[in-house]
Amino acid sequence: MSQNTLGGYDAAWAPGSPPNGDQVVMGYGGGDTPHVWSLADWNSQPARFRLPIWTRDNPAGRDGAAEARAFLAYLDSVGAPRGILTVLDYETAVDAVFVASFDGVMVAAGDKVALYGSKSTLFQNPKPSGGYFPADLTGSPHLYAGTLLTQYAFEQAWDDDTISAAAVLWDTRPAVVSPAKATRRNDMHIDLKPNTPVVFTNPAAALGGTSTMLLASDFGDAQVRVATFSFKSAGWTVKEYTIGSKGGALSLPMPADTNKVSLILQTDGVPVGLDVLA
Repeated sequence: MSQNTLGGYDAAWAPGSPPNGDQVVMGYGGGDTPHVWSLADWNSQPARFRLPIWTRDNPAGRDGAAEARAFLAYLDSVGAPRGILTVLDYETAVDAVFVASFDGVMVAAGDKVALYGSKSTLFQNPKPSGGYFPADLTGSPHLYAGTLLTQYAFEQAWDDDTISAAAVLWDTRPAVVSPAKATRRNDMHIDLKPNTPVVFTNPAAALGGTSTMLLASDFGDAQVRVATFSFKSAGWTVKEYTIGSKGGALSLPMPADTNKVSLILQTDGVPVGLDVLA
């Protein structure tokens, strides 16, 4: 396999001696499969990634939305996360209505669906959210053009598949993301008083990067005059802002070349809070 693909296998029953080295196992979650995989079946397989399949090779007259809901209930029962790729096994069926309704329910729940089947009939169905999954039995690992999944060989206890590394799969060993360290702190808080200038030095002028000035009013709209001095341009910039009492604080970035900041609250009777995050 290349760095852009994963080796996988699909099987009606969980193999007692699964293929060595395959990273993806595909098992069945319902429909007209001869066997629904239990959690114990899934856990018996060493492959890191899992790809659940719903089988419906006789969709005529069936309710695709109802079957998708049943599939989602199954996925919940075995602990599958949302946001993963799943498979609808269609074999040689052609039924656009079932595909569309099944895929719509799965997508609304956050998952995507790849449609598996024979090349002779598969592409007569509409392309679902996860694309097509053709059986292209060349005997060699490969991806059929434009697909994330390709079945390339039949074996006695399982079939062999190639899966694109871009496919979002059920990962049994998801990477643990360490909480990001807080890099910003509240450097200053002042409640502005009407017609009383407040002058301060921008922390970013000494620390580098960008500081952020937040102005918030809880008791009505207020006008604030803000003057900033840039040592890059060696001049002052003066602007007036309306600080609304609805919709959150007004956020004003202060790059490192902003040195001094002067503010004046021009509205009587409406306090405005000033916070500087550095």
